[in-house]
Amino acid sequence: MNTMKMIEENIRIAYEAKLNELTLNNFAIYGKVLKIILGKGTVTCTCCGYCMPCPKGVDISMCFTCYIDKKSGIESGIIAECFYIQRTHNHQASLFIECGKCEKHCTQNIAIREELKKVKKELEEPIYRPARYIAQKIMKRK
Repeated sequence: MNTMKMIEENIRIAYEAKLNELTLNNFAIYGKVLKIILGKGTVTCTCCGYCMPCPKGVDISMCFTCYIDKKSGIESGIIAECFYIQRTHNHQASLFIECGKCEKHCTQNIAIREELKKVKKELEEPIYRPARYIAQKIMKRK
């Protein structure tokens, strides 16, 4: 949660929730979805933002979002890299210095330092730097 509005929304939702509102069927569906996600070799980031801000400005949750999209097949190949460039701008995983500050705040207990290495390897392939340079030139023209 990054803003007072988010905190207020979480308090409101918690206040309105009823005991035993989720059914066993709900939990079974959530379990199946989680198994599929983990089977793709991806990360379980919920983009809550608790890991932020990164001292080096890495947009950790957006890096993970792009990684999840690629690993799950939502985006593939050069398209995935282009979306990664567009979404992370100058906040990509290669800026990460592995200080560990983010991991102390992660509510999902994600090994962020290790996972961002995977993001960098997967999304910052050899074509990444020239593609990023071109994309930045194009975005400056708009």
